[in-house]
Amino acid sequence: MQSTGADQVNTDPGESVQTELDSRVIRVESVAEIEALTLSDGDQVNLSGLRGGPFRFDSSDMSTEVAADPQQGVYIAPSSDPTGASGASVRQEIDFSNIRGEWFGVKVDNSTDDYAALQAAVDWAAQAVDGGQGAIVKLKTGVCLLSQTIDGPNRVAISGPNGRGLVFRPFAGFSDSYMFHFVNGTNTMFGSRLEHCYVDGRGFNMTALILSDAWQETCGLRDTVLQFDGTTQYGLLYQNGFGGAAYLPLVDIEIFSDSTAVSQAGIKVSTISAVGGFVLDIHGATMAGTTTNPIPAGVIMDNDSLALKGFHVEYCDSAVSMAGAGSLSVDTITGSANDVVDLITLGSGFTGKVSARSIIPNGATGQSIKNNITGNNIPASFGMLADYSYPSTYSENTALAWVAFNGSDGSILDSFNVDSVTRSSTGQYVVNYSNALPSNERCISWSTNVDSVDAVVVTATGSTSTTDQIKVRRLGSFAGAYYDAQKVRVTVFGNSVV
Repeated sequence: MQSTGADQVNTDPGESVQTELDSRVIRVESVAEIEALTLSDGDQVNLSGLRGGPFRFDSSDMSTEVAADPQQGVYIAPSSDPTGASGASVRQEIDFSNIRGEWFGVKVDNSTDDYAALQAAVDWAAQAVDGGQGAIVKLKTGVCLLSQTIDGPNRVAISGPNGRGLVFRPFAGFSDSYMFHFVNGTNTMFGSRLEHCYVDGRGFNMTALILSDAWQETCGLRDTVLQFDGTTQYGLLYQNGFGGAAYLPLVDIEIFSDSTAVSQAGIKVSTISAVGGFVLDIHGATMAGTTTNPIPAGVIMDNDSLALKGFHVEYCDSAVSMAGAGSLSVDTITGSANDVVDLITLGSGFTGKVSARSIIPNGATGQSIKNNITGNNIPASFGMLADYSYPSTYSENTALAWVAFNGSDGSILDSFNVDSVTRSSTGQYVVNYSNALPSNERCISWSTNVDSVDAVVVTATGSTSTTDQIKVRRLGSFAGAYYDAQKVRVTVFGNSVV
């Protein structure tokens, strides 16, 4: 049905409706009806439905614009000249912060293959307008099926209503390696994001749900859920950077995996710089595998730096794995009794600094920090760690433990990080630490309250991560025999990190 102004005009299919009165608007219900019209310069058409909106006919050569808009989201050429050389109906009142995927035919109906329509929408949104470039393509609530990889262009964000309102899933027969690929030739990217959506790749085998070749500032993921299984390796794979990428934020994300791939991670960052110059900043994240298929690593970083604030993992062999040159800054990372082993793993070739606070194992069974550089670990049993950094002069001058005990029976008078003192025989004691110490190499100072001209010698032998053997001998008339001093005080110093 078509009408002009308030007057309704019923037409047979294919019959054209025309008006020469600029003050009247032609109302149509499909793109095909606009194509069938014969219009003059300035004629107005109003399209109803999901693709709806106001159009105005421009009789100038619009062939370039029509060619760049194959899904007719903004430019609709007449069927009499589909090239647009003699003009086209142009969508009016376009807000580049609210470009609707429906204009280009994205249905989000969990039935239609939306690949071509969505790709057309993001391609069109990448154009420069009046010297500026940047747009957001918004999709409504529903399931968007994709038969091929969506190539995300520079300065275009793809956005849904919230984290699980818009769901992206592969269409039947999907065989590509990625659902989304964000790339800008060999240049870095800005303003390119995936936000307020849920990317569900379950049932399909891929390299990663998302591949980024050049994301940096103002790019990344916001309020986004990633889920995969099968032999898919990664939720997000980030590589290249093309020499300019310096910083990438990921905010409020969830990544879930039931993958059987031997090499997998929620996020993997291949070498972007060789000197730790690139920083991945994750602010608020949860990652979880399953009992059957735990994630080998939540985040894998090679030769770059990682900043975490608010990071929780379950069913993960390691929450974070660092290798090469870079640095790690952690502010509140929590493990779980649900099959979490190590929270932080430093590779044997890692060279850089670690700064962390509030490492909370929460039932994790392995190490808070597993250090493959020296083999000196901070175990998960250490509990929530206070602020520390590595390497750090502060950590190296911090008392790891101290105790004052009775020499007669080893009973503790006061202590820090000492669970008990066992008197094995006269003058010989085993100090048992409440939390294992990060290194077997440490310095021990001591004192006794022997009021005598005789010298007293205290030695420490047989150090392990959980114990120290303390031996007290009295010289002079005691001739160096083991001796039960009335009180013995021991203080243990060492590097409190790794």
